[in-house]
Amino acid sequence: MTAALNWYTANISNRQFTIGDIGPVSVPTLLIWGEQDPVFCAGPIEATAGLVSGACRLEILQGNHWLPEEASEQVNSLILQQLRAHPGR
Repeated sequence: MTAALNWYTANISNRQFTIGDIGPVSVPTLLIWGEQDPVFCAGPIEATAGLVSGACRLEILQGNHWLPEEASEQVNSLILQQLRAHPGR
């Protein structure tokens, strides 16, 4: 847990991640976000699509940061849909 928290501490300044330019993500991307997430605010989540050159899908669910626990059926269903829509990627 210490390592994960240290990563956030080192990479977030004023709720903005500071990472080097890695270029656009070309693989089909699914981002699942909880609209009451206290950790990741809406702006950067919505801006993620601008970093993806491949297909990008944002799904906003009721809930917060712990969607795999709070909405496991929805999360699993969305992941399976993504994998079926882009086989072999």
